[in-house]
Amino acid sequence: MLLILLISYLSSLYPLPPEDNLWLLDYHKAIEVAQSKDRPIMMVFTGSDWCKNCIALEKEVFQDNAFIEYANENLVLLRVDFPRSKKDYKYKMDEETKSKLAEKYNPQGTFPFIVLISQDEASIASSGYRKGGWQSYQDFLVNHLPKP
Repeated sequence: MLLILLISYLSSLYPLPPEDNLWLLDYHKAIEVAQSKDRPIMMVFTGSDWCKNCIALEKEVFQDNAFIEYANENLVLLRVDFPRSKKDYKYKMDEETKSKLAEKYNPQGTFPFIVLISQDEASIASSGYRKGGWQSYQDFLVNHLPKP
């Protein structure tokens, strides 16, 4: 019992980074959440361990508190990662699902590639890497998503 209390206490001191709690890795779950929350999905195709612009996007945008706050209120986030190394791979998704998603939404194999999709799986808009950090992507989202 004491161990459980200690773990609980330490977890409250050192929670997971907020962005780790935002990202889904299951496409069907993302659709389900999008429908229940009445939100679009922002699907991100990334090469987390080899793609220079993917790594920059993660640091410049996805770890920005303003993005995290916006996403928490307006989006369902889905990460589709294609790493070169499978060692210590933290963004695991079923390989067949990843291939089908790439074929449907990213047939050119662009990385990073962001696709906004509706709850009924229709593509709304897409973008590659944009310089300018969160502000650049905020403009993109505001211009392509319905106003709340």
